[in-house]
Amino acid sequence: MKKELFFGFEMRENIYVAEPEKALLDLVYMSAFGKASLPVEEMDFRYASSMKVFEYAERFSPRVRKRIEALPMQVK
Repeated sequence: MKKELFFGFEMRENIYVAEPEKALLDLVYMSAFGKASLPVEEMDFRYASSMKVFEYAERFSPRVRKRIEALPMQVK
């Protein structure tokens, strides 16, 4: 993953833990390049703020942003 995409983490007990929005974006990023699957029908978007996801998505490539826009997320 690109250095500029290393953000959206919190330090918990000396371990970096991704915010839900960043974890989602990382999964979409990896799936866009064939490195992970994206089981949308099994995903629970209740814990991710779609506004924050779209804000963070601006840092990613158009390829990733297009996939994010296609996800069935409710704006909150």
